[in-house]
Amino acid sequence: MPKKERLKWADEVLKSIEAKTTVGDHIVFLAGVRYREFLVRNLVLLGYTVEVPLANMGIGEQLSWLGKNIK
Repeated sequence: MPKKERLKWADEVLKSIEAKTTVGDHIVFLAGVRYREFLVRNLVLLGYTVEVPLANMGIGEQLSWLGKNIK
């Protein structure tokens, strides 16, 4: 998606997260950078705790890790 569309999508996701959680909740992202690039900072600014445990892995490494560790 072009940046403008990703920003719009992220805004929709942010609203959904806010509707289903409480500020201060711990949010864990297992998504790639393009899916979280406009979410993490905004969630932190709102008061959420955000964790991205696979942030330093490439997509292949992430998929491999998830396949081995998530059942």
